[in-house]
Amino acid sequence: MKYQTIIVDNELPHIRNLKRLLTDNFASYQIVAECTNVADGITAIKKLNPDLIFLDIEMPPQTGFDLLQAFTPPFFETIFTTSHQEYALQAIKFSALDYLLKPFDEIDLRNALNRFETKQSKDLLHMQYENLFYNIKRQNSRQQRITLASANGMDFYQVEEIIRCESDNVYTTFFLTENRQVVVSKSMREWETLLEPFNFCRVHNQHLINLSHLKKYIKGEGGIAIMSDGKEVDVSRRKKEFFINKISNL
Repeated sequence: MKYQTIIVDNELPHIRNLKRLLTDNFASYQIVAECTNVADGITAIKKLNPDLIFLDIEMPPQTGFDLLQAFTPPFFETIFTTSHQEYALQAIKFSALDYLLKPFDEIDLRNALNRFETKQSKDLLHMQYENLFYNIKRQNSRQQRITLASANGMDFYQVEEIIRCESDNVYTTFFLTENRQVVVSKSMREWETLLEPFNFCRVHNQHLINLSHLKKYIKGEGGIAIMSDGKEVDVSRRKKEFFINKISNL
């Protein structure tokens, strides 16, 4: 199968590098257009109906999100490319959409393309894009919505609905309000990095808690955090000082 592919990026060296990687290693990806700005990208997409877009985020005076919002909803898959860990990556991660940090190599690209080729239904893709646009509009607030991909598909929740997360090796269980649970196949470390700016605190190797749902702290060697769902969460001795400082600054 041939995948019609468009590159939209205002950095010519990156376009050349990506084109070389695709041409030399991924014969099933046919580059049908290379664009250096949002307007040309929109025109090419409307004309060529691609399967996949490699899309830079920052292309002053516009962004890759401006391009996506020209299509309601976008009918193509997107792999974002960026040189920076800017705010936009958080919205992308919260929507479970794919991205590559420049500079990337053949292995990074292969992993992204493998994920693209195993993607689920178009309906789920449309929901991910909707979630992305929702979060972009609220980028400076705590009212973000997160995508949790489970064995049953994808679920979308307000971050404030998450009470706590519990790790079991490579799996993480999300405990939410109204006695809901979702099991996802990502490590706790990934979720800690993503959720820490939203008032979450890693209190134990196995536990990440939403401080907005903390009801009580019982002192002890490490101590115990009592959460809004009634769960008693152990605070490790190693994390105690960090945790105490966090709740002192609330």
